[in-house]
Amino acid sequence: YDTYLMVDTTAPTAACDLDETAYASGPIEVNYSSSDALSGVSYVELWYATYSTVWLWATDGTISTNEVGTFTFDPTAHGITEGAIRFYVQAHDVAGNSMSTPSGEVGCGPVYLDIDNPTITCSAEAYTLGPTVEVSYVASDATTWADDVSLYYSFEGSDWVDAGMSDENGTSSNPFAGSFTFAPENGEGEYRFRLVTTDAVGHTAFCETTTVFDETRPDTEVTGEDYVIGGTIELTLFGEDPQ
Repeated sequence: YDTYLMVDTTAPTAACDLDETAYASGPIEVNYSSSDALSGVSYVELWYATYSTVWLWATDGTISTNEVGTFTFDPTAHGITEGAIRFYVQAHDVAGNSMSTPSGEVGCGPVYLDIDNPTITCSAEAYTLGPTVEVSYVASDATTWADDVSLYYSFEGSDWVDAGMSDENGTSSNPFAGSFTFAPENGEGEYRFRLVTTDAVGHTAFCETTTVFDETRPDTEVTGEDYVIGGTIELTLFGEDPQ
């Protein structure tokens, strides 16, 4: 009878790609495909790297015997809370050949992990004569950026109303600063403003500031003696303003 011996000295191949285009806030799906022309793929192993002046690679400890599939990587299980992550899939074939271990900028990614909320501060004049109020803001995020800022207002303690104003951070500036020009729709009184920002992965934060719109001049009354012989004149001034 005949005996056949397969000689396989060539390492398998594998590649990965990410569903997330750039940013993530939780578990990350890593898609992969692998192949081997002779003995076949035995298993595929997931590696990940974080960045600290250089890419630091480590094995995730997860393997798959499927040639094509998806790994689910949980950053918090590895103590990763913020920053850039790269991925690499290492295939091993039945004959014992393996792809090289990763180093440097290989594999797929990076994807930037962002689990914290953005921050925003805002301000407006305490009192204004109108006809408009300038509400300024500065929004930022430690990992991504503040993607947009929207304005809401409350008049004299009413429920929040959408002012219909929103600024988009089209240039991904970080920090993102700007202002809204608000026309008081309810006339004189106290307006409380709430500005809401959303970062690149959907986390939100808000700030509040208050202004009093007062366009009515105060009432002023002056009283004094009808006649004086000389010396000084005593006058009494009284002012009142409803706001």
